[in-house]
Amino acid sequence: MEFFIDDVPRVQLFGIEHFFYIGFAVLAVVWFISHQTTIKKNQTSYHRLFLWITLVTTIVFYTWSLIFTGFALTNGLPLHACRISTLVSLYFYFTKDSRVIPFLFYSGFFALFAILYPSNVHPLYTHLVGYTAQITHIMILMNWLYIVLILGYRPTIKDMNQTALVFIAMLLLIWPFNYLVGGGEYFYIISEVNRPFLKELPDILFLSIMFGLFYIVMMIKTAAFDPVLRSRLKITQQ
Repeated sequence: MEFFIDDVPRVQLFGIEHFFYIGFAVLAVVWFISHQTTIKKNQTSYHRLFLWITLVTTIVFYTWSLIFTGFALTNGLPLHACRISTLVSLYFYFTKDSRVIPFLFYSGFFALFAILYPSNVHPLYTHLVGYTAQITHIMILMNWLYIVLILGYRPTIKDMNQTALVFIAMLLLIWPFNYLVGGGEYFYIISEVNRPFLKELPDILFLSIMFGLFYIVMMIKTAAFDPVLRSRLKITQQ
């Protein structure tokens, strides 16, 4: 029964499960990069494959959440950063709407952070949601590689700033929602719940610092592809 119940110990930072969590993500990235030519030649098939993997994983997670947690508002709604990214990726795979590609490009950082800091991940291979967590975060990384290596997407300064505004709106909406539901765990905002560091800071200052750091990451990711931004930042190519 522990394979399904919610009240179980979570993955510990730098424990053996955490290293497996990181290891399988690294293997998935290496597999994708080494097989990108095959994926590009069979793009339609892989597009469909990624759609079905993401769809099944999402259905499994929310079905479990409904049955075993009563879809608790503190953690059951799809307001975690990676869950939002997953739902956006589903929309993209179903519709091929290129307008959401910048969001998928930048939100890949969410999965990287979650893999490196698994604050609320169920036991990886002895719990149903442990499997969905592993697959979900790997697929977010796969989405990033897919749109860059297969679709040839290249971010622009406009994409970066528009996506930054979306992230600000998300934070401002989810921040009060955490308190509205009595201590939600979304976005690590409430220090008493699962904020990883800077616990003594007021929420708004913590959010400002985190957004500032994330914007720096966005600039680095954009500059890696956009020569205009590199020139503005006076970053010279080797």
